[in-house]
This record gives sequence, structure tokens and C-alpha cells, in this order.
Amino acid sequence: MAEDGDTTIAQVMAGIEPGGTHLVRFRDAAGQPQEARLAIRFATMIVCPPIGKQKRYEHQRLQIIHAAEIDPPDHRDPLLWKLITNLEVTSFEQAVQKLEWYARRWSIETFFKTLKSGCRIENIRLTTAAIFADTELALLERTTPALKPGQTRDLDFYLTAVARLGGYLARRHDPPPGTIILWRGFSRLADLVIGFEAASNPTTKLVGN
Repeated sequence: MAEDGDTTIAQVMAGIEPGGTHLVRFRDAAGQPQEARLAIRFATMIVCPPIGKQKRYEHQRLQIIHAAEIDPPDHRDPLLWKLITNLEVTSFEQAVQKLEWYARRWSIETFFKTLKSGCRIENIRLTTAAIFADTELALLERTTPALKPGQTRDLDFYLTAVARLGGYLARRHDPPPGTIILWRGFSRLADLVIGFEAASNPTTKLVGN
């Protein structure tokens, strides 16, 4: 339900003209890379709690983004993303930014699944965020082929670099790397960091089994 409660988010968005189109890249259910051109609608509106909970929760002023694929291919369902956020979306550029963040969810989910399942991060019970250190970033950049035109060193780039260390070939039509491959890559990256730091500081003593 939306606005005064006599309409819905979908009904409001249906009356809004697209602010523009945007090309996104993603992976389908089989892990294959895909492209889709989306017509983007965005609006700010009052979103109501469910009817049975209106006395318990306040109405919220939120930003809504609907992105519908234009001319989808026959071999898959059309892309239709419906996002709700409390982040500012007052321009087409800001709507595109939020869609790009959403399009990266596979990389983010895989990264944290690897930390949780492969690296057992919950057992370590870190109290600060787990990120790539500067040394790790530098080593990953050295072990990865030169950037392709238009490619940037983002999260997907570094996750792929880790996967390469674990045996991933990163060919065009390869499915995304699994948690075992990424875990192997993180393990090898840890060894590379130890070797790099030992070479950089000859006085460091290495303790073996």
C-alpha cells in the first residue's frame, strides 16, 4: 500500500514515465553473463505498513525504483527489478547508481559466503570489517592479466583474481567460481602475503610445523 492507503506502489509507478534507459550486466541462473537494457522509473512516495500492522508501524517516506527490460531475448525471462530504499534518489543518475549496486549482489553474496563457509569467518569472531589489505590488493593486481578496455578494479575484479589463484580459468562463458575455488584462492593469497612480507623484511622469522 502507498500514499493515503487507497493505492499501491505498483499503481503509482505505472503512471510514471521512464527517466531513461540503462544497460546492466549480470549472470543468469546458470552463471552465464548476460546484458539487459532497462527502462528506469523512480519516485519518492509514502509507503504504508500492512493493513493489520498500521497501528504498530509508522508510514515511511521511501524511494522506489522500477527497472523493466526492453526487448528481452526469448531464452530467458525478462528482467524486472523493483527496489525500495531510504537512500536519496532524486535523479536518473542516482537511480542508475542504486541499480549498479544491486547488479553486484552476486559478487557480494559470493564473497561473504566464502568468508563464512570457506574461511569460517564466524568462528574467528572478528570485531572489525574484513577487507582486502593494501598488500593483498597489490599482489592480486600483479597476478592478474592486464585490464581489458572498460574494465575497472572493482570488487568483481578482485574476487576473480582470488578465484584465479584457486584454479579458476575466468573464460568468457565459464560459470562464476564456487566457494571451494575462492577458498583455495584466499588460502594461496595468504601464502603469497607471507612470502612477500618475508622477502620485504629479511629479519622476519618464519615459523614452520
